[in-house]
Amino acid sequence: MKKKDILAHLGALNKNPEKVTNSLFIERDFFDPLDNVQIKYEMLRANQVDNQKVSRICKQFNYSREAFYVILRKFKKHGIIGFLESSRQRKNTVMLNQDIVKMIIQTKFNNPNISGSKLARKINAKFNTDYKKRAIEKAVKALGLTKKK
Repeated sequence: MKKKDILAHLGALNKNPEKVTNSLFIERDFFDPLDNVQIKYEMLRANQVDNQKVSRICKQFNYSREAFYVILRKFKKHGIIGFLESSRQRKNTVMLNQDIVKMIIQTKFNNPNISGSKLARKINAKFNTDYKKRAIEKAVKALGLTKKK
């Protein structure tokens, strides 16, 4: 699968890359105007770190001001996962923050045989949450951490 196909599958493909006029995306190959996750991160970084004005940023990245603030809210609530298009997410999809995703990855790496219920109990105890076994199992599968049979 090519990067463009993967981005499309994840709902992260920018359909108008030619409208991204930010100098980083024009001058450096590292920055990919097809990658909406990278675009959204750079928009927020330009505002939060470089103190650039929202109106200027939106013009450079081809987003409305309203969209900018929605992206900012999603990032504050869900981390980078919040950059993925919500239309790609099913209504019953459980949103996990970065710390929980990190814990799932670390725990499965250290203990690949841990059950969904044990992992859910560990997460719920550490983060004072109430995730069900099935929600954690779905997250493990989505992260590609299930064993091949």
